Amino acid sequence: MKRKSTVALGATETPNKRRKSTQGGSQETPESTTTAGLNVVNHVKNARDKQENLIATNFLHLPTRRDHPDYYEVIALPIAIETIEEKLNRREYHNLSEVESDFKRMIQNAKDYNEKGSDIHNDAEKIRKNISNHMRKVNPAYEDGSGYQATPTPIPNSAAAGIKIERTPSKHVTPSTTVDDKKKTTLKLNGPRSAKVEPSRASSTPAAQDAEDDRGGFAKLSFQKAQEQLVKDIIDYVNDDGIQVSENFKDLPPRKLQDYYQVIKNPLCLNKIKKRVLGVVGREAPTGVSLYKNWQQLADDMNLIVSNARRYNQPGSGIVDEVNQLEDIFKKTFAKAKSVPEPVPEPPVRINLKVGGRSQESAEQPPLKIRIGTKSHAADTNGVMVDSAALKRQQELVAAGANGRTSAMPSNSPAADAGPASAGPANGVGSSRPVTANGASEPHHSASPAPQITLARNGSVEGASMPPPPPGLTPRLHSGSPLPQVSHTPVPPPPANPLENRFRAPGKTAADALLQQVTISAHPMLKLPNSFRLPIYAHNKLSQVSTTMHVTSNCTWIRVEPVYAPAVFQRQHNLFSTLNHQKIAAVKVDQPDMRRPIYEARLLAGLNTIECEVITGPVRGTPKIGNHTDVEYEKVTVYVNVMSA
Repeated sequence: MKRKSTVALGATETPNKRRKSTQGGSQETPESTTTAGLNVVNHVKNARDKQENLIATNFLHLPTRRDHPDYYEVIALPIAIETIEEKLNRREYHNLSEVESDFKRMIQNAKDYNEKGSDIHNDAEKIRKNISNHMRKVNPAYEDGSGYQATPTPIPNSAAAGIKIERTPSKHVTPSTTVDDKKKTTLKLNGPRSAKVEPSRASSTPAAQDAEDDRGGFAKLSFQKAQEQLVKDIIDYVNDDGIQVSENFKDLPPRKLQDYYQVIKNPLCLNKIKKRVLGVVGREAPTGVSLYKNWQQLADDMNLIVSNARRYNQPGSGIVDEVNQLEDIFKKTFAKAKSVPEPVPEPPVRINLKVGGRSQESAEQPPLKIRIGTKSHAADTNGVMVDSAALKRQQELVAAGANGRTSAMPSNSPAADAGPASAGPANGVGSSRPVTANGASEPHHSASPAPQITLARNGSVEGASMPPPPPGLTPRLHSGSPLPQVSHTPVPPPPANPLENRFRAPGKTAADALLQQVTISAHPMLKLPNSFRLPIYAHNKLSQVSTTMHVTSNCTWIRVEPVYAPAVFQRQHNLFSTLNHQKIAAVKVDQPDMRRPIYEARLLAGLNTIECEVITGPVRGTPKIGNHTDVEYEKVTVYVNVMSA
């Protein structure tokens, strides 16, 4: 997470003073420091932000005591850019580390006096970043391999005695600023004079200042309460300099910081961990049951915050220093919190349901039996008898209807070869006794409950009381099937979504392509020894194509040049070119060509996705077709993998 780096007022450590440079072993002198320091001062004076505004305007001069007397009551060691410039001209600095420390004290004064989020506070942060980056290039202390870290110039003990940080309503003042009525963090001089600075506490919970304190007695807490106490101690922790280390990690950076979310795929902050501990899901109320079921899950999330900060920020920056402190205090506190045992997971509850339980009387009854066959014609009170002959005739009836025969009965079935007499009386009711092929009567089994069904020559069913078909249903007379037929009109399938169709319309080839070509090339400003230029042509059958390419780590700037067909601009259309799903704008040229725009994009380490898309509607001035058949869509996707060095 990209945040500011702060050092509290009253820091007691002295800045590391480096006299020798690793470049040729030359020694820093007041004369050389004056020359280099004045260059740093001019660099800061001329520094501008993204809106081309000077960032040091409000830091050139100290405020007057007559207009802002409270400023000198709050700030024990006032410093402005003119102060540093005067000390340089008097050759009071022995090395650039001392110059950098005074700049950091000036920045810290502004942050201590003004409210976070104010213009002055924001400008102070911009100057901090500018100084930090510039000093790494010109200060020899960063090159001697000792791990030098710049700190604000310490406040003399006499001035720092009895300082206590508290919130009071006051004015918005920094060097050469005007009064702005807002709340701020001020430093109030009170209490007995002592050489020790008392750091503020963010809450009533004792803040951890060493690794040996009790952390609120984790051993007496439940697993849930121990997690809550752990997170609270981490957030409330204040170091010896009075800095709340967690301040820059409580919330995620704003979404407008797009490059952060492109680099960090799993952003996380302390407040998010706090919500998970309290059992907050989405915008629902806290349940009081932590989403972390064991200590390791919570530790993994804390490690993710640390790794995100180190990945996004430069080594040695202020934010990395703070996250290192955060990691140290978490490890010490976490080691004590782990003494609370994790809850034992409860075994899953198994419920055995007995549906339709039988009583003692019903359990003694024999089960229902279905007997296939007709060997015994006696009534069976414990089972159901099925007439196999009647069942066979019904199966033949269904098979005959499915095969489309006019007569559903085979030659050996009843009424198969019978004449008109076999059709039964005029009332349509068939004979109660079936007749075989030789005219003999088939024995009738009294135990069979199956009805005797025959099929007339016109395809209707005889011997059964069937209701007339409902309106809209007609008998299938042409096939002889006893089942009714539903008359309907075929409905064509709905048209496919043009955005999902990957194939060209029938009869179209690459010559009809809307996106005729896309060329990916290294930017000429890189001046690579082995430059490349990859053209991707339209496919004969596919309207959406993709390819993958690998480039070296020094190829971080490319050009994307699509070529559109002239017909695109005669129709309603939209053109898109994106990098990692973020739209990129075309480069402005002297003689622009709508068919051949040029895009430039910065690649990130790892896999990048470049997409060129075009979607067209009907020809301008013609009405639209409701089923979207006049819509065409084509896309070229290029996956560019920037390999590590």
